[in-house]
Amino acid sequence: MDSSRHGSRPGRPSSPTVTPLGVHMVIHGVALQLQRSQEEGLRIEGSAVMIAPGLAITATHVFEEYWDDLASGQERMALQGIRSDGSMDVWRVEHITISRADDMALLSVALMSAIHPDWYISTFPLTTRTPTEGELITIVGFREAKEERVIELCEVSSQTSVGDVYVAQGTVGTVYPDGRDAVALPYPAFEVLCGSLGSMSGGAVLEASGKLVGIISRGWMTDAMDGPTYATVINELLTRPIRLDWPPGVYDARPMLYEIDPALVHIEGREKLIWKDGHLAYKVW
Repeated sequence: MDSSRHGSRPGRPSSPTVTPLGVHMVIHGVALQLQRSQEEGLRIEGSAVMIAPGLAITATHVFEEYWDDLASGQERMALQGIRSDGSMDVWRVEHITISRADDMALLSVALMSAIHPDWYISTFPLTTRTPTEGELITIVGFREAKEERVIELCEVSSQTSVGDVYVAQGTVGTVYPDGRDAVALPYPAFEVLCGSLGSMSGGAVLEASGKLVGIISRGWMTDAMDGPTYATVINELLTRPIRLDWPPGVYDARPMLYEIDPALVHIEGREKLIWKDGHLAYKVW
């Protein structure tokens, strides 16, 4: 994904800008850095979003090139979320659920960092609503800072990491309910008329009320520097069985996302799932 920059008037495309750690979705550990293990430690590879305790979403292409090594255990992934007191939540990726039909992956994760008496977990609410052309959208993701540092996965209590939070806004362009093409975007997606940076892939795509409506998938550089950034619609995840082991004893065996207790994952428009020809489908709203 390439970067681009834009003007900053409300409702107009804006460039991805470094955002202070006081931004709401970051300080509660909901927007996440996705890190890949290497011999010298971990480095930021992309972004992810926490949507339920022990469950995050990212873009499949972020780790696709080393999928075989992940499946065999030769590679590892971890997530980090930043909190307002400067501490970090560190999550070990235990299981990955993907589909070749789209660019989204569900990450079953377990907390590695310490839980103190005031610790809590926050998540993004989801919406099944289809975005409309002209609607204002915010995208959020991470990028490794110029002064790259590595952290050791085993030294959870003393981890540090250097990375920048990026946020951009733009309006919805074309919506592709059946995919844009057979190669690059063959799955339900929509374009956001703003730029994005490479490691923002897998990051949050939020509608005006702060609900997650998509995941950052692709982005392009143009002469007009208006992106677009392409977002994958999250609805395809709702009927995908997931293995969830953390917190222990909380989830049933391999639930589908739409089946999880609303107290654990908030899904606006959950009732828009309908049975059609023996399969669950989505009523566009």
